[in-house]
Amino acid sequence: AVFYNRGDFTARKKAAVEYAKHWRSKGYDAYYFHGTVRSHTLVGKFDKSALVKTRAGKPKYAKQVTDLQNKEPEFAWNIENGRKISRVHNKQSVPQRSFLINVEKARESQ
Repeated sequence: AVFYNRGDFTARKKAAVEYAKHWRSKGYDAYYFHGTVRSHTLVGKFDKSALVKTRAGKPKYAKQVTDLQNKEPEFAWNIENGRKISRVHNKQSVPQRSFLINVEKARESQ
């Protein structure tokens, strides 16, 4: 999940921390980090073997990743400020699937 301060919502850091606490209370590895504009909550911890291969620019993940994505409804999708992120594809709104990120690279880009 990613959180931004927008409009009346100005508690991105608190939201990321609370979301991580929520998932930890349910027994998941959950982490947060804050950039200059965004705060992130990440669930799960994987090594390089989690990304099996990429086809046509789309990743294919190892079973442990897809099992986690399917374990909780929220884990299958990217979340922005508490809502599922959708992108327009062929004139239709399509929810964006969750994906792995390299935390070190993400922190560097903040």
